[in-house]
Amino acid sequence: MTVWKEPKLVYRRGRRPKGLVIKNRKLNQSSFEYNSFPQTIHGRAVLSYDTESINVQKVLTKVLKELNGLQLDTSISVADREGYFTGRIVFEVGVANRDYFICLDRLEERLINRIMAEQGILATIDFLILARYSIQDQKKHPIRMDSYLVRTIASEYSMELYLSHEKGIRRLNPDELIMMIARGLDRELKASYNASVKVESLRTA
Repeated sequence: MTVWKEPKLVYRRGRRPKGLVIKNRKLNQSSFEYNSFPQTIHGRAVLSYDTESINVQKVLTKVLKELNGLQLDTSISVADREGYFTGRIVFEVGVANRDYFICLDRLEERLINRIMAEQGILATIDFLILARYSIQDQKKHPIRMDSYLVRTIASEYSMELYLSHEKGIRRLNPDELIMMIARGLDRELKASYNASVKVESLRTA
């Protein structure tokens, strides 16, 4: 018997984003746009590829699902100590469901793929990416996370990616996050469709 565990928190604009939850497991809508996506954009990229956009959207969903929970070692500075220290970044990723974000796990990936199979390419998909930081020592250091809203707009053989930094001090820069996504897309497209991604343009502010 499977025991259902209640998820923790929901991200809503205007409140401190402490985590992601599954608010509604039935993704029966044809649009995954976040109603409150900000007008201020801190990063924009145009990606081109040599396969159909619906394939890229499926791979993008897989790449961001695998980013959810990924832990990376990094060097981190803190306000009350000099220098850099061994630290870690942990990512949380959600997909938009109008007014909030659903934690992007394996089930949500399958549901999104099913909707794409029924309806074809989705013009716009919005994601939330949280980067949480910690230092690997015995002391507690309050380190602000970075919160990014990501909008992807697909067209024939290309995709526009818009990134808005909501909270944090940009320990992870917009261009770094965009290139992480682009490299993940390129890797998975080569493996699944013998296709590749090219970053046609990249601008950050």
